[in-house]
Amino acid sequence: IQRLAPFGIGNAQPLFVIHGAKPRRIKALRKGGLRMELHDDSGARIDAVGFGLGIAAEDIEGLVDIAFHLQENHWRGVTSLELRIRDLRLAPG
Repeated sequence: IQRLAPFGIGNAQPLFVIHGAKPRRIKALRKGGLRMELHDDSGARIDAVGFGLGIAAEDIEGLVDIAFHLQENHWRGVTSLELRIRDLRLAPG
């Protein structure tokens, strides 16, 4: 993804979608944010954060569809991949 940069007008950052993600450890953050972990059937997990989506934290149950950007998160000397949630909804059916 970094090879596609720089992002801006005429070169939008790639937007990805996951259908039927399994969220865990959902919590609202200060200033309206949302943080959760997503898990798959193999037990792999990835952290996800969404700013301005904190109000949705209490309504999430079951599977969700998520539109997101992938980004590197640098925290206390550790670099990891993180999903930056742009939008989400409860998965249909």
